[in-house]
Amino acid sequence: MHVDYRSVIVGLFALALFVHGGLRQLYLAKNVDTLEPEGKIHADMAARIRKKPMKLIGWTLICIGTAFFVQSLFTKLS
Repeated sequence: MHVDYRSVIVGLFALALFVHGGLRQLYLAKNVDTLEPEGKIHADMAARIRKKPMKLIGWTLICIGTAFFVQSLFTKLS
């Protein structure tokens, strides 16, 4: 079995990128009430975070990154 390392490296990069974005969204959704009074995020951004389904967006990003990685394992470049 031949493994195309370029494809796997691109998949790992996509996994890292999407998982980082997803974990950041989950962190903001969980800690928005403590970050706003500390001045780490502005009030308008905190209101936007409270309004959007940030947990769903975070988990979606993590799933997309995982899908890219799994796809890269089975992709053969010519």
